[in-house]
Amino acid sequence: MGKNEHFEILIIGAGIAGLAAAKSCLEKQKHFHVLEANSKLGGILRNFKINEFTFDHAVHLSFATENEVRKEFDKAPYHELEPKARNIADGLWFKHPIQNNLHPLNVAEKVECISKFLNRPDYDESSFKTWLISQYGDKIAQKYHIRYNQKYWDTDLSSMSTDWIKNRLRQPDFLEILEGTYQERASNDYYIQSMRYPDTGGYQAFIGPLINQVLPHSALGDPVVKIIPSKKIVITKSGRQICYTTLISTIPLPLYCKLIEELPQAIADDCRKLKWTTVDLTSVAISYEMDFPLWFYIYDKDVFAARCHSPSKKSKNNAPEGCSSIQFEVYTSQKIEDFDKIEKTHSKQNQIDNAKNFLQTQFGIHEGDIRFVDFRTLKFGNVIFQHDTSSSVENIREWLSDRSIQTCGRFGEWAYLWSNQAFLSGLNALSK
Repeated sequence: MGKNEHFEILIIGAGIAGLAAAKSCLEKQKHFHVLEANSKLGGILRNFKINEFTFDHAVHLSFATENEVRKEFDKAPYHELEPKARNIADGLWFKHPIQNNLHPLNVAEKVECISKFLNRPDYDESSFKTWLISQYGDKIAQKYHIRYNQKYWDTDLSSMSTDWIKNRLRQPDFLEILEGTYQERASNDYYIQSMRYPDTGGYQAFIGPLINQVLPHSALGDPVVKIIPSKKIVITKSGRQICYTTLISTIPLPLYCKLIEELPQAIADDCRKLKWTTVDLTSVAISYEMDFPLWFYIYDKDVFAARCHSPSKKSKNNAPEGCSSIQFEVYTSQKIEDFDKIEKTHSKQNQIDNAKNFLQTQFGIHEGDIRFVDFRTLKFGNVIFQHDTSSSVENIREWLSDRSIQTCGRFGEWAYLWSNQAFLSGLNALSK
């Protein structure tokens, strides 16, 4: 292609939001082009295969209800899974959610949990930390929810807002908590009653047909290095200069302060305020079948991972017959000034050793039972919601929108979007 190309719609990023935006362009017969920095389309919904084992990038299960999403996802044969999550804290296993299944505790701890719950402070949403205490009481919040969320977000919970929570954490009910101190509750108290996962091909199979549709309109492995909104030009690493009428971008908002030289100082400062987490994934292949929980949360600090899941539990086709697999997730908070020099709290080897030690301690899995271990990092995992995040995001997106740059997806909207929500975000980007 020449250096003065022009497209009516230019899409940056081919994760699920970018793919959905491309789908909208195809349906509306727009002249469009997709730029993807990686060598494959799919973003964090891509999977990777090693020796007949399939791994997703983190847990990924679908509970989409929207017709537009189901129409696309349901092209892949799938099965349904009951969300049977577990928790491990202080060496004890609990059904999820933990506050509803405290029966493994001793009597004194149960009494203190209930007492502090009944005498919890008035509702307080001034910070995520105060919200947790006012919801669950000081004992349950400090012993479980605060401890876990500090691992998951790797940030001071007092600095976090509450506008993102919505239905992601179960609201407490005294009778549920009381019953759960006597016995494991039989009911499923998770906020979703059923989840779906492809029979074969990992989670990526849900967007496989869409990837095939968009691929002919895409350029891979050529990241954007500069955006000039005043001239409506995007420049890539290879030197391509692409003109556009409208730019649809899934680029994480903090990166604009690196890509747009004409960004006003106030907007650049807003970009620098935003925080997110990177995710280190340690994926382990086991040489025999192991009945792992579908996924589980880890509260103890001496185990680095905050969450684990079993790919082979999601689908038997994610591992060779007679084998199983598990994946550990370690989260590290990040800001743009540290983007090029991610400093991990724990080294790659320490994380691998820590995961192996956990497998031996909890499941009796020894070094000789492990076929291989894979380690990789997602530079963007979740956005972190601080008190000034909403205003910063609004400022950034408004400035970009005024210059014909529409942002979408988890990192373009800078919102806690699940895959179905990110799909809709991209699908609707053209109509903004």
